[in-house]
Amino acid sequence: MKLKNLKLVNFRCFQETEFELRNGFNLIVGENAAGKTAVLDAVALICSVAIAKAQIPAKTRGIDRQDVRHMAFRRESTVHLETQFPCRVHASGEFLGADEVEWGMEFGAETGMDWSQSKQLQQQSSGLHKQVRDGDSVDLPLVAIYGTERLCTDRNEKSVIDLDLGSRLQGYRRCLDRKTNTGELNGWFRDQELMDLQRGGDAPLLEGCRQAIRTCIPGAGQIFFDSGVKEIVFEVDGQFRPLSTLSDGYRGTLAVVADIAIRCGTLNPHLGSDAPKLTTGVVLIDEIDLHLHPRWQRSIVADLMEAFPRIQFIVTTHSPFVIRAMPENTTTSLINLDEGKESSVGDKSVEDIAEWIQGVDQPQRSQRYVQMMDKAHQYFQMLEDSSGVSDEQRLAVRAELQRLTAPFGDSPAFHALVRMRELAAEGETKTDAAKTQGRARRYIDLDDSRKKNKDDNSGTAGGEM
Repeated sequence: MKLKNLKLVNFRCFQETEFELRNGFNLIVGENAAGKTAVLDAVALICSVAIAKAQIPAKTRGIDRQDVRHMAFRRESTVHLETQFPCRVHASGEFLGADEVEWGMEFGAETGMDWSQSKQLQQQSSGLHKQVRDGDSVDLPLVAIYGTERLCTDRNEKSVIDLDLGSRLQGYRRCLDRKTNTGELNGWFRDQELMDLQRGGDAPLLEGCRQAIRTCIPGAGQIFFDSGVKEIVFEVDGQFRPLSTLSDGYRGTLAVVADIAIRCGTLNPHLGSDAPKLTTGVVLIDEIDLHLHPRWQRSIVADLMEAFPRIQFIVTTHSPFVIRAMPENTTTSLINLDEGKESSVGDKSVEDIAEWIQGVDQPQRSQRYVQMMDKAHQYFQMLEDSSGVSDEQRLAVRAELQRLTAPFGDSPAFHALVRMRELAAEGETKTDAAKTQGRARRYIDLDDSRKKNKDDNSGTAGGEM
């Protein structure tokens, strides 16, 4: 299953918007409240329709009133919030061998919730459940979503296999719940290693999961269930650590990658250890950069594409490092929800991406520097406008300067700039004023650089664990 087009009408913050999706990696960027998570939720809804119509036991839901877009109208002193109908989520794409399938859902003011599917989708999905029950080696598509609170620390170690006699369809169990369950992850590793012992080393799904983890986690070595500590033990950079003692960055990434691989193997056991590489489907990840060091952010996109080459990823991020890591080809897409901002990485640096794609003003400068120069500019403008005014008015201007520059009292370079400009205003030529201002700017750059180096040296060194 792959989505090619997604259309939203009156869904959350979108009045009417259409997205073109690629088969590989789709990265969604935008400011807070731009609608990134809303797009993921819409895709999750549309995917739930597909697997529900295939009679697969997964948690599904339709559009509800909270998803319907609201508009605010003010009448006198009262603000009215009015829902805008109809609310629609519509998609087209590939499903179980059919190249062009359309389906969706609508919530109307009069009709309520309405599901719709094409005849092709009905034909393709009608016999899927029976094929699975009959033991046919039909490939099942993966569907999964991982939210920003994706780590669940449930210690219940009952495995997926225990819950329904090992049914392949358990690969869809809680696939749209947004969380991974470390208790179930521990249980799955435990059961797979027991089968490995019973069958004399024949546990291909376990090996496929391990391969995916090693591909996506830098420095990963052995991964196994330890009966002593009763959880997974993970080797990274030569050190062995139980899963519960790892940092959020390692635990979160390991849990997501392992969950994807386990679902691939559960849905398609006939693919053996290659299930993660051969399974198709749609995976949604909100804020993929969550808890990851910038070095890891630069590699996570390529690692996921290598571990799961046939999966369509739809992912959100706030990180310019993740954006910079996006390859530009026919299988990837950068979707920018900020109006007027670019959606092409090209040969841009991280600073260029932060400025032109994410709208960060002067990202190569510290925020402190930008604020200082803004206040200096305000005061210089006041000096120019105060020529020919009374001494009383000059004192007022000076008082305003003190108010503007109060937050920067610890920067002698900044005050040198201000004083030089004052002297220039009192008698220097414009050329001399420009020279003194240029020197002071260099002093501020040097002062800013020294402060940054001091902060960097005083920070915590080493990798995240």
